[in-house]
Amino acid sequence: MCHRRFASSPPSSHLDVQSDHAAVDLLIEGLDSIVADTREDARETLDFIFNESFASAGQAKAWWQANKNRYDRDLVEQDE
Repeated sequence: MCHRRFASSPPSSHLDVQSDHAAVDLLIEGLDSIVADTREDARETLDFIFNESFASAGQAKAWWQANKNRYDRDLVEQDE
């Protein structure tokens, strides 16, 4: 996995431009960054969007795979 993607900017900056399923994938990657601030920014952003706390990128990825169908393309949770 490439850890340089977020080396200079926090993952939340991607959401300023794009807030969709692809952005969530990037945030999950950010949880594995070698940069501590990036990991924390990714963790905080995911918690803000989903009201879920993740201990690892693996846990976040598993949760997202199981739950992404609950969210529309703009990451708005849909009624079941």
